[in-house]
Amino acid sequence: MPCPTPLASASVAKNHMNIDEIDVDWKVHDSYVAFSTEVVRLALLSPTILAFLVILAGEKPNANAVSALLAPVGWSLYAGFFCMAMAVLFGLGHRYFAADYMTTLIEKRRGKNLANKRLLKIATGCIALAPAFLFLGSGCLLWAVLRVVTR
Repeated sequence: MPCPTPLASASVAKNHMNIDEIDVDWKVHDSYVAFSTEVVRLALLSPTILAFLVILAGEKPNANAVSALLAPVGWSLYAGFFCMAMAVLFGLGHRYFAADYMTTLIEKRRGKNLANKRLLKIATGCIALAPAFLFLGSGCLLWAVLRVVTR
């Protein structure tokens, strides 16, 4: 059996991944993905606000009663639901781009040098924007509910 050359040994060492480093990266990744998942869950609960407001219209609300109730807060509802939709979009975007970045990071550690920093920047932007839109949307919807309830 031939003795491995120093060049061959260096090549094997370069392609060898440290499992402990990957485990730490995956734990951090999973924590961020869990956070973005909760943001998406909370944003998807926002349509219950509309159901709550329809209940306030009376026992048997018709279209005119609901329209009259929601007319003063229409802009706030539209803005709130738009922000919630953006929170869902950015939350799901974070999950996609973070997973894609982890794939390229693992490939880089295998020696294929494919890590794409742009994916990391996009994922970071998404995780920052998702809760920001959740906060804005929650504020708009809360304002609408308080305005309708205190009328």
